[in-house]
Amino acid sequence: MIQDTSRVAGPAQALPVTCAVPEPLGAAVRDWIGASTPWQVVDDELAALVPPAVVLRGVGGGADAAVEPAGRRHPGGPPVIVLVGSDDDPVEVGRAAARWATERLLRWPQERERLPALVDEALADEVPTTAPERVLRVGGAAGGVGTTTVALCLAGLLAWHGERVLVGIRGAGHTPRVVPAAGLAGPGVFARADAVAGLDRCRRVLLVDDDPVPEPSDPELDRLVVDLGVATEADVLVFQPDRAGMAALEATTAGALVCNGPGPIPLARVRAAARGRVVTTLERSARVARAAVADRVPAGVPGRWLAPLHPLAGIGPRARASAAVGAG
Repeated sequence: MIQDTSRVAGPAQALPVTCAVPEPLGAAVRDWIGASTPWQVVDDELAALVPPAVVLRGVGGGADAAVEPAGRRHPGGPPVIVLVGSDDDPVEVGRAAARWATERLLRWPQERERLPALVDEALADEVPTTAPERVLRVGGAAGGVGTTTVALCLAGLLAWHGERVLVGIRGAGHTPRVVPAAGLAGPGVFARADAVAGLDRCRRVLLVDDDPVPEPSDPELDRLVVDLGVATEADVLVFQPDRAGMAALEATTAGALVCNGPGPIPLARVRAAARGRVVTTLERSARVARAAVADRVPAGVPGRWLAPLHPLAGIGPRARASAAVGAG
């Protein structure tokens, strides 16, 4: 499960907020946020790198078209607050609340001072009360889409962040210690695994079967990242924008989507098929592929390629900056 560190309640936080409110109300809302809160308004392009913690929606007009990928409500997505202008039709207000699956309505500007408290309330409802799961599963829409590379990079980013991470990989080109999936549950598995070059806290094993991945019990292990190979039942789905990728988007339960490289399907169509989930886009790179084969991941990967993956690993700004510098 991906830990989203952007969802931390508190009006003093510099929360990323999407404002999908039609004009002229949208401009007034953005001006008020800039003058009265420390929040950062993120547009659709920036939302791919900085997922919004909260989405502010308007009623009618361009509300449905504005910032569509980041703002659409979906299971596990950001909470939505509908801002109601003085001229809005009550029927349209009800439709907006139903469309975005929210009971949080706020009259603007009469109730705008309540917005920070309402955001706090929304975030408190969204934050899970249990600790994040220790297993992060990365699946691919097809073979060769970069599942192993993304799994290794996410494991490396977590290790840079200070966690002790074991990554279980599948596929040719790697020669780490070989274990069955069931062996990941045993004690001492982290100590016996092979080191990843340049990352003291990241180790790897090669999985020899497709059995279910158990919950780890090794106290030396903070996080387990597993390359599932071709699989749509995952936390992170890696795909290319082609027919196989689109089919996987329809079937996947993944909360995070990683689109690797250009393809025959336009990105706008891919985002629509994602049904509101943020799509992280990566460039196809021979250098990245070579680094994965040589186990120089993520140390041998360009920082600009790693940057979009940071939010998926829950990396804070300080760790993100140091990791990007270290990646070159």
